[in-house]
Amino acid sequence: MKKILLAITVILTVFPLTGAFAHTRDTKADLIVARVGDKIRQMKDYSVEFTVTAEGNSQFGVYVGSGDKFAMQTDGAQVISDGKSRYEVNEVDMEVLVDIVDPQDRNFFSNPTKAFDFAPEMFTTRFTGEEKVGGLDSEVVSLTPKDTGSSVKEIVLKVSKSTGLPTELIYRAN
Repeated sequence: MKKILLAITVILTVFPLTGAFAHTRDTKADLIVARVGDKIRQMKDYSVEFTVTAEGNSQFGVYVGSGDKFAMQTDGAQVISDGKSRYEVNEVDMEVLVDIVDPQDRNFFSNPTKAFDFAPEMFTTRFTGEEKVGGLDSEVVSLTPKDTGSSVKEIVLKVSKSTGLPTELIYRAN
């Protein structure tokens, strides 16, 4: 009888703790991510330099945002949006693609105004440490999409400790 009572006590003690820890969030990472979103939303106008690397090729670009409007310039292409329509100008092929902006889309290339607005219900966050980026002490957060069908495997967000603004954003595709 003592063995059964001991086994029940162990089960009731261990399983609730295991379940509680399995669903805890990384509070430090959540605070860093929330601070970035708040900082970007407070800015009237801002610009971001970025580099996209895929399959061994790198492409440099500049993105300028103002509210829900944006312009993006990369090697050979421009994307311009008035917040409602999105115009992608391919300078090489001399063509323009017109699309409607999905205000909920969080893809950097189709709606960069949401690029730094990481919804907690969409990502699992994890603080991974600190490092220098461009001479700035930065905190590093890994964001993993909860949607297993996402084309993004991981987003690495590096944030200046002094300004609270992003110093680097890395998208890793599946």
